[in-house]
Amino acid sequence: MILYDGVVGFVRVNKHPGHDWLDLLVVDPSSQDGVGSQVLRVILGEAKERNVPLWLSVYLTNPARRLYARFGFAERPRDEIRMQMVYPASAIDQPPTC
Repeated sequence: MILYDGVVGFVRVNKHPGHDWLDLLVVDPSSQDGVGSQVLRVILGEAKERNVPLWLSVYLTNPARRLYARFGFAERPRDEIRMQMVYPASAIDQPPTC
């Protein structure tokens, strides 16, 4: 759970030997005053400490793609409705095996 002046969202990160996978990041629309960015900074910091890339999958229509792009995630098409994204961008050619 993301607690910031009450429960405002949920986050789930799966840690694997060669990468981390951001499986879920949901923030209540009424509480999005930078909370998602703060949470993403923590998650990226943990991946950097482990020296692994951080992968995620997002719907092509999800406005969160802009947030991930601002943080430097690179896009890798997955199918007609979803996009995989990775940070750092240099890991784009090494997709996760999960």
